[in-house]
Amino acid sequence: MVREGEQGDFFCMVIEGEARVTKNKKLLSVLGPGECFGEMAYLSVSSHERGATVTAARDSVIMQLKVGDLGKASAACRSKFDRAFIGILVERLNLANTRLTSG
Repeated sequence: MVREGEQGDFFCMVIEGEARVTKNKKLLSVLGPGECFGEMAYLSVSSHERGATVTAARDSVIMQLKVGDLGKASAACRSKFDRAFIGILVERLNLANTRLTSG
């Protein structure tokens, strides 16, 4: 669905199924319904380069939203996406810190 290093102008949400997130061919996460990926394309000001590869782990339904389309939404709607994405990034950072300091 997305490849590490490629440019991207959209983000996605898993509606059904699973998506595997890898970086340098190492598994980072498996995402399920309600989880998203590609949000850095929306949040990043300078680059839309993908930081990881995301592939479908099995038959999946994925919703894709272009960054430009979200930019046309109301300020209130964009604010809700911003808060949700920041929450996701905080969770991922905490998980990465835990993995780095354990074991």
